[in-house]
Amino acid sequence: MNIQDKNLKFDFKELGSYQVRQYEHDISYHADIVALGLVRRLTHVALHLSKYAYGISLPRHNEKFQKDYTDSFVMIVSGANLLDIDLSEINKRNDFVEGGFLSNYLYFSSIFSKSCESYDHFEKHSFHKSWEESICNLFELFEQDSTQHNINLIENANKRLDDVENKINSKNVVCKIKNKLRV
Repeated sequence: MNIQDKNLKFDFKELGSYQVRQYEHDISYHADIVALGLVRRLTHVALHLSKYAYGISLPRHNEKFQKDYTDSFVMIVSGANLLDIDLSEINKRNDFVEGGFLSNYLYFSSIFSKSCESYDHFEKHSFHKSWEESICNLFELFEQDSTQHNINLIENANKRLDDVENKINSKNVVCKIKNKLRV
């Protein structure tokens, strides 16, 4: 039985399992980033979101669009974990701007980046609120868009983590030794 909140487009259990997996993945596979302070980690998320902007501006059938779309979602969930946001409990904001998916992606990721930059300058700014709102709006944008385009985004994100973990494990000496010991 799927537990489905009337306002939530993703299945609650599937989303929760993915969010926990993303947290555990980040801890296990990205120790270099986990070792950074929280603001530096949020800046890392902002840089990833910026890096994927070109790819998601391409036509949907383009392979780079598909990869960067999924990778953006992965980083949004990672950012939610950093900010201690249970994605199944966010309130619908409907803060979308005119112009469609790409315009909204650029808008909310730029607000997220602005908070990182403002923190560096020690400006008067509501950093935490701005980061939270940006991540929640980005999540809702991807939730709405993937549902509208019949994209199983959580499945795609899980496959993406599998790919990353396999790539890292194939180069990791401890994993290579474990594999030899199993033989």
